[in-house]
Amino acid sequence: MDRDQIIKLQQPHSTPAVSVLMPAHRHAPENAQDPIRLGNLLAEAERQLTERTDKECARRIMAELEQAAEMSATLRPLDALALYAAEGEHHAFSLPFTVGERVVLADTFDTRDLVRAYDRARHYWVLALSENDTRMFLGSGDQVREIHGDGFPLTHTGPGGAQQLPGGLGINPSAHRDERHRQFFRQVADATEQVVKHDDLPLIVLGVDRYHAFLDEVSGLGKRVTERVLGNYDSASPAQIAEVVEPAIADYVARRQDQVMEELDRARSAKLYVTGVDEIWPLVEQGRGAHLVVEESYHAPGHFEGDHFVAGPAGDTHDAVDDIIEMAMATGAFVSFVTDGALATEQGLALIARY
Repeated sequence: MDRDQIIKLQQPHSTPAVSVLMPAHRHAPENAQDPIRLGNLLAEAERQLTERTDKECARRIMAELEQAAEMSATLRPLDALALYAAEGEHHAFSLPFTVGERVVLADTFDTRDLVRAYDRARHYWVLALSENDTRMFLGSGDQVREIHGDGFPLTHTGPGGAQQLPGGLGINPSAHRDERHRQFFRQVADATEQVVKHDDLPLIVLGVDRYHAFLDEVSGLGKRVTERVLGNYDSASPAQIAEVVEPAIADYVARRQDQVMEELDRARSAKLYVTGVDEIWPLVEQGRGAHLVVEESYHAPGHFEGDHFVAGPAGDTHDAVDDIIEMAMATGAFVSFVTDGALATEQGLALIARY
């Protein structure tokens, strides 16, 4: 799942778009109840479709939804499922947190929890330094994949790496080795900067102490490094790399929320700070939103009529916060989720405006 995929899912449909979200379980015996719960939700979706559209359209959408349900059985078991179906398309996702059980029919898919998962997953780069193969990985949550291309993996082929150090009278092998290391890690820094320059993602660097020192000595990449992990990970698999960086990602996420709150304080001082559904919506719709911050459980049942928010009746499943999130992403704004209560004085929602 990436930002572009989420934005595509947020596009309006001419016929009902069905979203089915449900809590799930990772392990037995609890997961035995999940198929029953899913069956009940599919039946509810069919009932709503029958009421909202003609019989043939309902049949076609249900066929797509059933394919999404079959697809979900092949996904990695996590804490929730999100199924989406409309005429001619279906999608299924596992989510790493629980969600409220619901069936939503609207002209767009209910993607709020996908956005939350994308934000929480914290895409990141991992640079694993080595004299053998220095490797680059792209991580998403607890999974990483190795990058092959853009110069990676990089191998130190010179003396002190793949070649023997020179010997003989008057030659200082250590000095020669160090100079060759500097040249190699300068190449590593150049390749890394080319890979990461287009994505403002955290960069975690792994390696023994002296590799970190060489990298810092020959480049300015150290300013870009989010976290450092010491150790030799020359032969670590992607799964092992993911396990190694997990504590570093947790530290980053905690710091990131603090940084978001500091950004809001600076925006308040600069008079670029807006709160409230009614006030935020027109700015986001005009493309003036730079950074939208939402509490994880904040909802505002209702809809917009022009620039005005109209609260929905009891049991309304349409969430105006979802509309704001979708519009913010479509107009290029960042969206961050923070823990419940972090925006207590802002009533759960805040925006940093571009101007």
